[in-house]
Amino acid sequence: MTIYFNREGDHDHNGLLFALTANVPVLRYLEARSRMVPPANLAALHAAALPRAHQLGIIPLPTRYQDARVHPLVRPLVIRATAGAEVQVVLRNKISERWIGLHLVADGYAVKTQDGSDVGKNPHSLTPPHGTRIYTWQCRHEGVFPFHDGGNYSGGEDGTNAHGLFGALVIEPAGSIWRDPVSGRRSRRLDGSFRQLDGLYLDVLPEGDAQNPDVTISPTQLPTHHWPPPSPIPIFTPSATASLSSFFTTSPSFAPPMMRNRKKTRVPTQVRAAGTAITGAATACRRSCRFPTALSL
Repeated sequence: MTIYFNREGDHDHNGLLFALTANVPVLRYLEARSRMVPPANLAALHAAALPRAHQLGIIPLPTRYQDARVHPLVRPLVIRATAGAEVQVVLRNKISERWIGLHLVADGYAVKTQDGSDVGKNPHSLTPPHGTRIYTWQCRHEGVFPFHDGGNYSGGEDGTNAHGLFGALVIEPAGSIWRDPVSGRRSRRLDGSFRQLDGLYLDVLPEGDAQNPDVTISPTQLPTHHWPPPSPIPIFTPSATASLSSFFTTSPSFAPPMMRNRKKTRVPTQVRAAGTAITGAATACRRSCRFPTALSL
C-alpha cells in the first residue's frame, strides 16, 4: 500500500502495514482513491468500505485523490489490552512472496513457537504468504511494547520493517477501558464483551466512576435558565490610545530609558557626530544609487 507522509506527495510506494482485518476494506478504498486515475471498481470498493467507515465515524470518505493520500487510518497498528489479560492475534499474511512474523519485544510468550521470527536453532514461527498463524501473548506488565516483522531484520530498502511493518502493544492497568474520542466507541460493549480499538490516541478510563457515563444536566441547558445580558464593549479614551501607541512605537526617534549604573557614562560628542555623519552618508548613497536599465525586470 502506498503510504503518503504529507500532502506534498512524499510517499513510500512500497509501503506495508499491520492493520485490523475489519479496517482492510477502508484501506483498500483509500489506496484506490489516492491514485490520480482511479480503478474501474472504485464504486464497489466504496460500497464495501461504508459499513466500517460508519463504525469508525470517518464519514464521508474522501472523494478526491488529494484527500485520500493523507488519512488518519493509514498508520502503524496500536492495539491495547489490560494487565493480566491474554492476547491472541490472528495474523493473515496478504503479502506475496514474503514470510511474515509478529515479533513482540517483551516477555509473556513461548519463544520456540510464538517468537514470530526464524533465529538460532529454534523452529521458525513465521506466517507463509496468504497463510494464517495465531500468536498468543500474556500481558504481565503495564507499558508500551513494540512489535515488528521478525521474518526480515534487514534495515535496507529490501526489508519490511523500514516500509511500515511495525506497531505497538499498549498494556493498560487492570480493569480499565478505553474509548475513541471521535466516535465515542468503547472497548467494552454494553453486554460486557470486548471490542478491539486500534490507534494511539484513545481516552483511557481507569476502573471506577470514570467509566460510568455522566448524566448530569448542566443548569445552562435547562429551558428555564436565563443568560445575563452581554457586557458592554469598553470604549478607550484618546489619551489611553495615544499612550499605548507611543509605548509600542517603532519610530527611530523613540529612545527607551537606559539602565541606571553606579557610574554614569556619557558618549563623547565627536562619536555622536560621527555616527550622524555616517547615517547621512548612507542616506545620500541610497538616494543617488539607481539600477541600470538593463537589469530592470
